Amino acid sequence: MASVVAHDAPASAAPLASDVIVRTEGLIKRFGARIAVDGLNLEVRRGDVFALLGPNGAGKTTTLRMLLGLNWPTAGSIQIFGANMADGASRQTALRRIGSVVEQPTFYPYLNAIENLSGVALFAGLRQGAVTRERIRWTLETVGLAPFAGDAYRKYSLGMKQRLGVAAALLTDPDLVILDEPTNGLDPAGITEMRGLIGALRDRGVTVILSSHLLHEAQQVCTRVAVLRSGRLVAQGAVSDLLSEGRGVLFGFATEDGAYRAAQTLREANLPWAPRGSYVRADSGSWTPPGGWMLLVSAPHERAAELNAMLTRADLPPAEVRHYEISLEQYFLTLTGALDSGTMGAVAPAYQLESAPNTQGGPA
Repeated sequence: MASVVAHDAPASAAPLASDVIVRTEGLIKRFGARIAVDGLNLEVRRGDVFALLGPNGAGKTTTLRMLLGLNWPTAGSIQIFGANMADGASRQTALRRIGSVVEQPTFYPYLNAIENLSGVALFAGLRQGAVTRERIRWTLETVGLAPFAGDAYRKYSLGMKQRLGVAAALLTDPDLVILDEPTNGLDPAGITEMRGLIGALRDRGVTVILSSHLLHEAQQVCTRVAVLRSGRLVAQGAVSDLLSEGRGVLFGFATEDGAYRAAQTLREANLPWAPRGSYVRADSGSWTPPGGWMLLVSAPHERAAELNAMLTRADLPPAEVRHYEISLEQYFLTLTGALDSGTMGAVAPAYQLESAPNTQGGPA
C-alpha cells in the first residue's frame, strides 16, 4: 500500500513562531561512517511550497524520512506543529496531520483506485461508510483520476500512479503534505500534471514540502527552497530573494574590452540604483561577444534605457541590451560550483560601490 502518515503564504524574514510549522535544528544523520545529513537547520512556514533541492546523495530523502519518523536522527531536533518529534505522544499527534508519498508509491495491481484507497483508508483508521466513500471520491477528483477510478492500478501510467499516491496522502485531510521527488520518472505531460496538482494544494492552503533535483520545475511551483550539498545546507529562503542578486540589465559589447570599460564607467558614475556589476558568460546558443563576457548590472529593468544612453555617451554603445534574471538552476549550479566556464552564471565580480573593484577572472 502507499505510505500514508496520517494542512499555510510565505511570511516575513522574521516569522512569528506560529507561522513556522516545521523546524529542524542541528539535524544530523549518520549511517556508519557516512554522514548523510550534517547540521541541518530548516524553517518551513505556513502556506509554503517548500523544496529541498540538491543532486542525488545530497540528503533530501533522508531528511524527509526523519521528518516522518521513518529514520531516527543521530543528533539534533525536529519540531512539527510545535511538537517535539522526539516525544512519542507528540509525534503521533503531529503525524496525524501529515500526508506523505516517500519514494515510489505501491498499490495492489489488480484492484482499482477506489478499492486501493479503501484499503489505505482502513489502514489510516478512517471509519468505513458514506463519509469515507465521499472522501475517496473527492481525492480522486482532486488528483484528476475520477474518470479512471474503476481501472485496475496495473493499467495506470507512471504519472497516474504518482497521482494515486498523492490521493492516498490526502485521504486524512492533512495540513502538511510531504512528497519525495514527485516528478521523478514522469514524461513532460506527467510533470505538468503534477505541477498543477501541487499548485492546487497550495491554493487550498495546504503546506507542501517536496524534494527535487529538477530545478526548473521547483522554480515554477515553490515559494521557498533549501539547497543541500553533501548533506549540508548551503542556502535557504524565498525563491525571489535568492534570485534577486541575479536580476538586472545585461549588456554585450562588440569589442573584447567593452564590458571591462563599461564596468569602470558605471563604477565611476556611482549610481546608487546600480550598485554592482558582474561579468557573466553568454547563454549557450545565443550571440557571444568577442572574449565571451557580458556585463550584468544590478539595476532595475526600467533603468535599462538610461544605462544604455550613459554608456553610449561614453563611446561605449552596447551591441546588446536586455533584461536578465538568473534561473534557479543557474543559481544552484553557481552556488555549488558546478558551472563550467562556458555557461551563463559563471560569474566574476566587475565592480561594487563602496569597495575596490575586483576583476579577477573576468575580462581585462
